[in-house]
Amino acid sequence: MLKTSFILSQYSYLIIFILSIFGYGQAILLNISKKLNDHWLESCLQITLGLGVFNLLIQFLAIIGYMHEKEIYLIIICGLLFFGFKAYYTFRKKENLFYKVYKNRIPDLLFAILPFVLLLPTLISPLFPPIAFDELMYHLPHAAQWAKSGKLDINEWLRYPWFPYNIDLLYSAAIIIKDDIFTHLIHTFTAWMVAIIIYKLVLKYSVRMVALIAVTIWIDISKDLIGTAYIDLCLSLYIFVGAITFFFWMENKNDTSFLWLSSFMFGLAAGSKYQSLGFVPLFIVMLVITAKELDIYLKSSIFFLIPCIYWYLRNAILTGDPFDPLGGKLFGYYDWNAKDMELQLADLKSNANMPPFVIWSALIPLFSPNTYKNSLYRWCVIFTVYSFIVWYFTSHYDRYLMSSYPIMSILSAKGIYKIIKYPINLFKTSGLPSRYNNLLSTMLISIIFIILTYKSTIEFLDFFNKLPVTLIEKNDFLKKTIPSIELYKQLKEDKKLKIYQGGLSGHIYYLPNPIWGEIFGPWRYSDIDYMNPKQLTNKLSYQGFNMLLIRKDAMNKYFSKYSDFFSFFELYKSTTDVDAYKIKTQDKLPRVE
Repeated sequence: MLKTSFILSQYSYLIIFILSIFGYGQAILLNISKKLNDHWLESCLQITLGLGVFNLLIQFLAIIGYMHEKEIYLIIICGLLFFGFKAYYTFRKKENLFYKVYKNRIPDLLFAILPFVLLLPTLISPLFPPIAFDELMYHLPHAAQWAKSGKLDINEWLRYPWFPYNIDLLYSAAIIIKDDIFTHLIHTFTAWMVAIIIYKLVLKYSVRMVALIAVTIWIDISKDLIGTAYIDLCLSLYIFVGAITFFFWMENKNDTSFLWLSSFMFGLAAGSKYQSLGFVPLFIVMLVITAKELDIYLKSSIFFLIPCIYWYLRNAILTGDPFDPLGGKLFGYYDWNAKDMELQLADLKSNANMPPFVIWSALIPLFSPNTYKNSLYRWCVIFTVYSFIVWYFTSHYDRYLMSSYPIMSILSAKGIYKIIKYPINLFKTSGLPSRYNNLLSTMLISIIFIILTYKSTIEFLDFFNKLPVTLIEKNDFLKKTIPSIELYKQLKEDKKLKIYQGGLSGHIYYLPNPIWGEIFGPWRYSDIDYMNPKQLTNKLSYQGFNMLLIRKDAMNKYFSKYSDFFSFFELYKSTTDVDAYKIKTQDKLPRVE
C-alpha cells in the first residue's frame, strides 16, 4: 500500500502537469488536425509546444527573480483552465478527442499496445532517488540552487556555470512544486512523447511494422537515461519535434505555423545545450533552398531567438564569450583557461565511441532507391547524414547523438523491416496458400513481441520490488551508491564550514552546497596538485576554506608523497571511501596567493 500510494502521488502531479501544458499547447496551436489528419499526432505537438511555453515562462520568472511556488502554481492553473475550456468546447461539439480515437482507431490502439508494453519498466524506474553521475554533478545542483533562491544565480562553484539551462529550469520548477523525483518523471515523460510521435508519424507515411520497430529501437536506446535528471531525452523531444514540423512545412509551404513551431523548438534546444547549435546550419540551408520571402527569415529568427537569446546575451555581457567556455580561443577565456579546454576535449576523445549497434541498420535504406520515393524517409536521410557527420567530427560521444536518435530510429526500423521482409517474401513465393503465409508472418512477429513483453514485465516487477518509498529505505538505497551519505548530512548541519572537495564531483548534489573544487575553472585541482601540505594549507586558508573533503584513494596517493600531512590537517571523520580533514590553525598561517 505504501508503494502504491507513493506511485499514485507522484503520477498525480505528473498528470496535472501534462494537462496544464496540454492546455497551453491547445490554446496556441489551434485545430491542426485537419492538416495532419491525426488527433494523436496533433495532441503530441500541442503538448510539446505547451512544455516549451511552460519552459519559457519559468525562464522569465527565474530571470526577474520570481520563480517561487505561488507563481509556478499560477502558471499551472492557467494551463489547466485553458485545457478545461477546450475540453468543454469539444464535448459540447461532440468532437471529444477520446471519442474519435476509440471509435475509429481501435486497430491502431491494439497494435500500439505491443511496443509500449516495453515502457512498463519506465513507469517505476524514474521513482528512485537520484544516483546518476551527471545529475548529481551539476544538473540537479544547479536546479536546486535556483529553486532555493528563486532566481537565475550564476553558480560558479559548479561545473559549466555559464551553459544555457532551459531544461534544468524545468527541474527547478519540479523541485519547487514537488521534489527531485519529479525531475525524473519530467525527463522520462519526454521519452514517452518521442515514442508516441515516432509511432504515429511513421504510421502516417509508412507501414505499421516499421512504426512498431522504430518505437522499439527508441525505447531500447533511451532506456539507460530514463529515470534520470539528465537533459538528453527532453532535448531529443525538442529537436525531433523541430525537425518533423520543419518537414511538415516543407510538405505544405503555405502553412507557416509549422515553420514557426519548428523555429521555437530549435530555440528551446539551443537554450538547453550548446551542441544543439550544430543543427542550425542544416535548417538555414534548407530554409534558403525552400523559402524566398524575407519575412519568413525574419519571423523564423524571432521564434528561434525568443527561448534562447537570454543565455547568449548574458554570457556575452558578463564573460565576453557568448558560448563560454567553448568560444575561449576566439573571444578569450573567462573562468576556464586553455588547459581546461584541452582537458575537456581530451576527456571527450577518451570517451569517443560509436552509436548502438541497432542504429547501424539505418545504412540499409540509404542504398535503396525506394527510400527516396517516400518524402519522410528522404528527410530522415538528409537529417541523419548531416547530424552524423557533424557529430563524428566534433564530440564523437554517443550520448551527444541522442537528439538525432528518434529520426535515426525511423531509418533503422526501415532497414530492419527490409531484413524481416526477406523470409516473409520467401514464404509468399514458396507456393503455400496465402493464409499460411499470413499465419507464419503473424507467428514470427508475435514470438518477438511475446519475448520482449516477458522481459519488460520481469524488469517492471524487479523495479517495483526494489522501489524505496520510506525514509529508511531511501537511505539504505543511497548508501549502496554513496556510502558516505551520512557524513554529508552531518557536514550540512555545520553552516560555518567552507569545504574544498577532491574527487567527489559525482556526489555534489548530496554534499553541503556550495562546495568548491573542480577539474575546470577557478577552483581547479591542477592548481593545487603540485603543492606540499604546507603550501596547500596556506592556499586553502587564504581562500577561506576550513575543511578538506577528499576521496580516500586520492588521499592515499597524496600520503605516499608527503608524510607530514597531519602537521597541517586534522582528521575530522573517515568513512569507507571519503576522509574529512580540518585545517589546523588557519588564522595563524601566512597569506599566500
